[in-house]
Amino acid sequence: MLLLPSYSLDGEQEKSLQEFLLEEEYKCVYITSYVFKNSNFIGTTGNNQLWVVLDESDKTTGVVYINPSGAIFPYFSKKYKHDKEIGERLQQIIKLVSPYMILGEKKSCKIVNDVLKKKINMQKNHFLMLKDKDTENKKNKNKDNIIIRLATPSDMEELYKLQENYEKEEVLPDVSLFSPASCIHKINTHIKTKSIMVAEYNGKIVAKAEISAKGVLIYQIGGVYTLPEYRNRGIATELVRNLIKLIEGSSKKVCLFVRKDNKPAYKVYKKLGFSTVSDFSIVYLKKGL
Repeated sequence: MLLLPSYSLDGEQEKSLQEFLLEEEYKCVYITSYVFKNSNFIGTTGNNQLWVVLDESDKTTGVVYINPSGAIFPYFSKKYKHDKEIGERLQQIIKLVSPYMILGEKKSCKIVNDVLKKKINMQKNHFLMLKDKDTENKKNKNKDNIIIRLATPSDMEELYKLQENYEKEEVLPDVSLFSPASCIHKINTHIKTKSIMVAEYNGKIVAKAEISAKGVLIYQIGGVYTLPEYRNRGIATELVRNLIKLIEGSSKKVCLFVRKDNKPAYKVYKKLGFSTVSDFSIVYLKKGL
């Protein structure tokens, strides 16, 4: 078995990598969104790293994407076999970036954390869901008061509050880690790329949802958040339904992940045509261990 940086692959190895990533892309959209551009493989760029595990026949069985901030995105297939030497090398590579988070399919996250041997600060478990059914567009009794649209720069103030709440309630293991600058940057990026939608209720922005990762064949929905006082009115359902329509209009499939303990959201996604396809985890690691 081999562990190679993506830029060193030869033509056949690169072809194997592309086939591997696209075979079950819904399990690794974060990775494909970084390493593909307009369906053309671009390899490792700048401070981003993509490491590839190849078996004896030069077929890809695993990939680990590492971004400069220390976030790790792994994906290993069922054909992957543990190799002590590769595990030790991967440990050395990842520790150089002071990893703080592992995000991906649950089994793949466990493989990486077993290699790192770091203590877990917090682990959030999710269902990974793929839209594979068409559903009826049922009328929402509040629909006349709801306006769903793409966000614009003038929405920044209201969007900032929604994004801040979302990150503190749903994402960060510690609210002190919230970064206003990062929050603003994320919103601006989504607005510029027309990948964030908002829901107005009686003229007020009360919910948001975005395309959090754009793969080759699949786009991932994320960042779905509704102000607490406007929940249970079908607003998020209408918002996600419209975002799905936008994505499918680009001939892409749709996936997302939802916390296992968020039963209301899970039911909404089931009604919108999503099925559970795998377990997904976000693992926050303890520092300095």
